[in-house]
Amino acid sequence: MNDMIEIQCPNCGGTVRRQTGEYFAVCPYCNSEVGFDELKEEAAVTGMRSRLEALDRRFKNEQEFKHKNAKRKKAMWIFLLIMTGMYMLGMIFAGIGEEDSALVGIGAVLIISGLFGILPCTIVYAGSYTVFNDVKGAEESNGAAKFREWLRLVGISLLLLALATIAAVIICFMLDPQK
Repeated sequence: MNDMIEIQCPNCGGTVRRQTGEYFAVCPYCNSEVGFDELKEEAAVTGMRSRLEALDRRFKNEQEFKHKNAKRKKAMWIFLLIMTGMYMLGMIFAGIGEEDSALVGIGAVLIISGLFGILPCTIVYAGSYTVFNDVKGAEESNGAAKFREWLRLVGISLLLLALATIAAVIICFMLDPQK
């Protein structure tokens, strides 16, 4: 059985027929040689499919990275706020307590705990910090990015501590205006 395939001649528009398995034919109207590029089209479709699969993998990797990073960032912020709250509470206790009272001692412990909780938090978070490499389509560890993230976190922590100190001083004056 002869399976015939037809296409239009790109030169004159006439119908060119060929048998399955043949890749060239001569146009009966203009005598130009016509190539049947089915294999090229199939290769292009296969190449597109593999590119789409690669893009899907990259998108999935990026989404997983963003989700994981958001969870880590949320945990870090919760911990930073708890430590800042401890520091602020310690400042209030130390500010309203008498010199020899237990409140001053409790305040000192809370201040030290808050301060020493913040530093490891920034180091651990920045140490595990990764960036998403668009070229590779995956996350990677980058020393310079980790250092920049640590500096950013230290700056934020210092700002939080300064605000907590100001708030504690204001609260102390409101609770005991005599001091």
